[in-house]
Amino acid sequence: MRGIFGNLLTIFERGILMNKSFVRRIGALCTGAVMTASALMSMSSSLTVTAAGSDDYAKILQYSLYFYDANMCGKDVQSKCGLSWRGNCHTDDEVPGGFHDAGDHAMFGLPQGYTAAALGLSYQQFADAYAATGQTDHLKMITDRFCEFFRNSTKLSGDSVSNFLYQKGDGEADHKYWGKPENQPGGRKMFWTSSGASDIAADYAAALALNYINFKNNEDLKYAKALYKFSKQYNQCATDGPKGFYNSSSCADEQALAAAWLYKATNDGQYKNDLDAAMGSLGVGWAYGWNDANLGAALAYGIVTGNWAKASGYVGNMCRGNDYLYMDKWGSARLNASMQFAALIVSKNTNTSYVDWAKGQMRYLTGDNKFGYSFVVGIGNKYPENTHHRAASGYNSYDEMGNNRTAAPNSPVLIGALAGGPWSGDRNSADKGSPVFYEDNIQDYIGNEVALDYNAGLVGAAAGLYSLGGKSGSIASNIPGVTKIYSSSSVVVPDDPTPGTTPDNPTPGTTPENPSEKVLTPSDMTVDTEKGNDGEINNFAEFYPMGAKSATLYLKVNSSDTEVSGAFGTWTGKWEQEDFMGVKVGSDKTVAIDYTIPSNVGQTVKAMVFWPHGNSVTIEKVVLHMDGSAPSQNTSKETTTTTKTTTTTTSTTTTTTTTTTTTTTFDQPQNPTATLWGDADLSGIVDVGDAVLIARFSNEDGEAVLSKQGKVNADVTHDGAVNMDDVTKILQAVCKLISMNDLAH
Repeated sequence: MRGIFGNLLTIFERGILMNKSFVRRIGALCTGAVMTASALMSMSSSLTVTAAGSDDYAKILQYSLYFYDANMCGKDVQSKCGLSWRGNCHTDDEVPGGFHDAGDHAMFGLPQGYTAAALGLSYQQFADAYAATGQTDHLKMITDRFCEFFRNSTKLSGDSVSNFLYQKGDGEADHKYWGKPENQPGGRKMFWTSSGASDIAADYAAALALNYINFKNNEDLKYAKALYKFSKQYNQCATDGPKGFYNSSSCADEQALAAAWLYKATNDGQYKNDLDAAMGSLGVGWAYGWNDANLGAALAYGIVTGNWAKASGYVGNMCRGNDYLYMDKWGSARLNASMQFAALIVSKNTNTSYVDWAKGQMRYLTGDNKFGYSFVVGIGNKYPENTHHRAASGYNSYDEMGNNRTAAPNSPVLIGALAGGPWSGDRNSADKGSPVFYEDNIQDYIGNEVALDYNAGLVGAAAGLYSLGGKSGSIASNIPGVTKIYSSSSVVVPDDPTPGTTPDNPTPGTTPENPSEKVLTPSDMTVDTEKGNDGEINNFAEFYPMGAKSATLYLKVNSSDTEVSGAFGTWTGKWEQEDFMGVKVGSDKTVAIDYTIPSNVGQTVKAMVFWPHGNSVTIEKVVLHMDGSAPSQNTSKETTTTTKTTTTTTSTTTTTTTTTTTTTTFDQPQNPTATLWGDADLSGIVDVGDAVLIARFSNEDGEAVLSKQGKVNADVTHDGAVNMDDVTKILQAVCKLISMNDLAH
């Protein structure tokens, strides 16, 4: 807070802000900020620097995946696992495979389903991080293994589920054993149902749908549809198997999550209807995890529909400040990592960035804390060596372990495991307390617990930070106890099928999709309207270029207009925009406009339609051309091609019409829209400097210049003017009295 007040004091000393009503407002804001900061400090733990936290996101991602190798179960562990100290186990299970839950060996449905879905989401959002670090094959092996187990646990009759294995092993019986899973006696109890466990069935459906989206295994989609149908048919949470361990309070959140990913996978409107209905009553109030998928559903809703209100609202309230986000004593680190993951997804898809916040939280988890520990095994100079994990403990019985606080000598290193983390230290208190205690103690099943769901958020956060946070770090070529190092990707993912079809069942009479093209429907992009400088409503579609060389925007004109105009733009450190004008509307009322994507393209491309306005035009799709080729011109659509030059005008001719295209590179767009609300000085962040610039501009300081783009960004009250009201609102956000998200509304 001192930095904010110091800057404000400098402003006053210079005599810049002499508006008395504004001074009174600043006083009120600062008082409120102090009160807010005091309240936050009483609830949180300071990020006091005592050790160097890690920004090596590549290594964190690489290591965190090996925890799933450590928890593999089945007849093929020895051949599939990348660790020297694990072997085949529980080979007489009725349904082999899957992953052990935590430091024990039972398999509970909810954490299995959540983990598989969260890992799939991390790849769906941050595939570039996996590709760049060579971890795609490892991630795919893990999610494929989860999904194979889910399919084998599901018995089908046609397209309906007739029986469903939702849990392997009784939790209480399992906890009576301490030792290696390879030596555990067989005969574990199997929990089947033909009319329940809807929460787990929906979780499995979500994970299977995501794995289909990512890697296009048709069997995954087939079983996802059947399990979702089964879940909706019975609407009963599992109670028998998970009692006392993973009791669920509702199945509606998992069903919303599954509906979102099935809609993304199939483009079937029924899933969209189910999703919309669920989101109407869904409230977000906790991190995305095994028992609360509400935030996960809200994130999925944003991804598939472009509506980020619920996800960004919760993230904006939680992910701020410099203190460790402490939500509960049970796995405080896993909840923190899950919130990092969610915040990074919101950062990727909206105009609000939480990347710096997530970096600070990850540094805390990897050693920048008052305890001097990294909570990720293998990361940093000092990390947990005595996690509460049977296979890695080195002990063969409870009697052998006794009251020892450390693992047995020469026990294996549980590479990449995320420990539970700091907590209140009071086992008997139901209060959340504060993170004042941590001890590297094998007996501590709170602070030193490890689990499938703990690592899921860590994997997602590491991938997100690598993707959005500067691609920092490098993978290790030699890791203790690791026999298989993943360093390159051999995965070839088939292109998306036509919506509503499967690759082996295309729509009759159609030809297979061109593998050099990717078709983005409105659900794959942010498609919306915004008010232009002329007060008219303009349509736009914002999309990720995904390495494409060019793109084609397809429009449908719903009015009598005969021409279309607009622009493509991307932020490359400055706004680069290419306009198209006078594009003729075809006889079928459709238009296709080509765009050559620049080699220095920013994170997204924005396609804007300036004429016609509002409902007079519909954005139907964008086709990405991965090899740079333009679409075939033997079509009735009128097409104009923009080519990137600098402030030039050229004429281009298609097979059916001649149009003129103007392409310009400039510091701000000619018809700008906000690139970041509140960022008046175009620095890429919103801070006191923006408020100062606007205040000086409003008080007619001749040296305070706002660019055209800066004026658009500055109008956070959305009244068409830049004045002291905008200054007040920006300072409210800077002082954390409102969310940065509120600047957009």
